[in-house]
Amino acid sequence: MQEIRKEKEVLRRIAQASNAIRRKHKILKTGKESLQERMKDVFKPVVTPLQELVNVSRDTKPVKQEVKEEIKTETMDEPKNEMESEAEDSFATAEEEDQTVTESSAGLEDEYLRTLEDKNRQNELDTLYGVRNLSTAGLMNGDSPISFERNSIRIGSTVYPKTQGLLELLFKKMPNSVHVTPNDKKNYKNILLATNAHRKYYSATEPIRNTPSAKSKHLIAELLNINTSSPSSSKHYIFWDDANELVERLCMLTASQAAGNTSHNNEIMSILEELREAGIIY
Repeated sequence: MQEIRKEKEVLRRIAQASNAIRRKHKILKTGKESLQERMKDVFKPVVTPLQELVNVSRDTKPVKQEVKEEIKTETMDEPKNEMESEAEDSFATAEEEDQTVTESSAGLEDEYLRTLEDKNRQNELDTLYGVRNLSTAGLMNGDSPISFERNSIRIGSTVYPKTQGLLELLFKKMPNSVHVTPNDKKNYKNILLATNAHRKYYSATEPIRNTPSAKSKHLIAELLNINTSSPSSSKHYIFWDDANELVERLCMLTASQAAGNTSHNNEIMSILEELREAGIIY
């Protein structure tokens, strides 16, 4: 009898364990299904729009055709009045002009900057009134730093529209008049006045620089109403492209002066002035 009771007890425990296993399995299965339902609810706002985009991309052509037909129907049913048509035309023209300016002005300065770095072509440039490259301060125009942005030129704190004509005026000894417009001349005049590029030592307290160059006589003098027939115009001026040549000339003149020749005083003073203005000596 005792053995039978033990066997019944073992069978009862096995049955209890089996029932417990089934309950846990059911709980786990129910929890997994519940988790899946919750995940669907969480990601439904994201999955649904993505699925709609996939469906649209699979059938692009009919959608485009439907839009075209809808636009055509609206155009036929509701004709635009004259004011709306003019406004749309003006807007389109403005967009086209803006695109043209952007495409044409971006990178315009590159060729001028390359010329500034090319010693064989630097004689084309006006580094006295225009842009010059200083080893310590970088690009300068007059007393102000100059930089180039996509569609504009920044000089000091002022921004000017970047055009071929204004670049010609800023860089060249002999600007190409084909590119220069009245507005370019107006901006160049403002730049001269703002940067003191037309004055000695680029200082507002110094007198106006008067050189015999064509640019000075016919362009800058005209823009600033400078009288080029004043007595100071007879002063001796020096033209140079290479600072080393200028220094060599100065050494030769000072040696001649030391030997007793006093006829080079004006040229020596002019060379010293040029070297100071170029920032070579102080």
